[in-house]
This record gives sequence, C-alpha cells and structure tokens, in this order.
Amino acid sequence: MVEDTYGVHSVKLPAGHMVLYPSTSLHHVRPVSSGTRVASFFWLQSMSPDDGSRTLLFDLDTAIQRLSSDFPDHPVRST
Repeated sequence: MVEDTYGVHSVKLPAGHMVLYPSTSLHHVRPVSSGTRVASFFWLQSMSPDDGSRTLLFDLDTAIQRLSSDFPDHPVRST
C-alpha cells in the first residue's frame, strides 16, 4: 500500500516487477500469504528541485500522453 498526494494505492505485481514511488509517500508492506518475498530497494535523485515541479512535469506528461492517444494522426506528431 502506498499513500501519496493522489490517495492510497494497493499494489500487487507479478514476480520480477517493481513499483516506484516518491520518498515522501508513506508505504505499508503486507505479510506474505504464500511463497517467499525477495525484495530489493534503492533511491533515485530527481533533477527537478522540488515536489511542485515534479508534480507539474508529471501532469504535463500525462496530458501529452492522453492527447497522443486521443489524436494519433494529428499533424503535429509528424514533426
């Protein structure tokens, strides 16, 4: 479970996958119900100076992806 600006998210991924979240987010790891958990963790440093800038970049990228999906043949994409 990861709690961030956008709410609480339950994450369960297939073996070999990973989830990334900001260090400002709270998280909770549930007990293993079957099998064995093998985990690895690491830290990344952003070149954006603050959380507000990172949020703005995320929102802009989301809008660009949505527009690209909604208008795949738009002439601006060929430049």
